[in-house]
Amino acid sequence: MDLLGGIVSSWDEAKIRSVLTWVFTRGGHITRMDVALDDRAALVSIAQIKQAVDAGQAVT
Repeated sequence: MDLLGGIVSSWDEAKIRSVLTWVFTRGGHITRMDVALDDRAALVSIAQIKQAVDAGQAVT
């Protein structure tokens, strides 16, 4: 199954855990998970992002 970000983004942690539990109890598994955070409060600077990329801490 594919769960698009537009669907999952509105789920709270309990809903995500519930769906994952449902998948795993039926023998399912995860082959790929993309996680993103919209930093609307500008908590991370562009310089910090560049440092993380240079340190190999980012996959794009």
